[in-house]
Amino acid sequence: MKLCTLNNAYKHQDNLTSYKLFKEYNMLNIEVNPLNFKSDLYSLSKEDIDKFILSTVERNVSIQAFEYTEPENLFIFKNRNTRLELLNNIKDCIILCYKLGVPVININYLKNNNMDNISKDMSYQILLEFFAELGDFANNKNVTLTLGPCSKYSLSNDIIKNAIFRINSQCLNFIKELNNPYVKLNLTNSIILENHFDYEELITIASPYLHNFYIIEDYLIPLNNKNVIRNSSLLTILNSIKYSELLTIDFKDRKNVKDIVQFLLHSNLGIL
Repeated sequence: MKLCTLNNAYKHQDNLTSYKLFKEYNMLNIEVNPLNFKSDLYSLSKEDIDKFILSTVERNVSIQAFEYTEPENLFIFKNRNTRLELLNNIKDCIILCYKLGVPVININYLKNNNMDNISKDMSYQILLEFFAELGDFANNKNVTLTLGPCSKYSLSNDIIKNAIFRINSQCLNFIKELNNPYVKLNLTNSIILENHFDYEELITIASPYLHNFYIIEDYLIPLNNKNVIRNSSLLTILNSIKYSELLTIDFKDRKNVKDIVQFLLHSNLGIL
């Protein structure tokens, strides 16, 4: 299993914000966010990427994945022109990954949407065709796409909390139906929110498709007995299915870095 840190590389910020923090733990694998070649403040342009790549080379940091920042409104898929623009944009990112030897692009494609609504408005088939084409394109470039919902959900109300597990399950069903070896699943520790959720069964069923797992700080802090037990159980399940792909940590508060890293490194996982 390869341990990564999610590194926000927005404009006008340090291009490797986590480097100094993680060097002492010998964690030099990163996932870079965002990537979509747009020109706004929160996105990296091609020129920004060139500068960023140079800084990673200088610091001996290895990019294991890019996180593609997709528009949150899935109705973009209904319009053929905007859909084609998005398709070509992601293909450009796949080409960049191929040239740089970065093996994974993670796409959080259900940030503020519900699969039920997608099915009702007939966008579901469009989504299948869209990601099938991207999967075939990624295959030719030896790049894997991972899809997953909710990793950035705000836990502001119980409705969102109760929906997370179900939407993760629906995302797995989407990946299974797509049946493309270069389109995989990413999950997060958000699925352990409630005790009655059978996340062990979900992970076991998902294991052939699972390619990235996020440890989101929101679902681990505070490091009290309840959170430690739940997350330890989750990591034990990953170990039991012999999960060997990316484990990505998403930090929001630097003061928690040491505790979380030590928790993960003592989890009996084969972390590199």
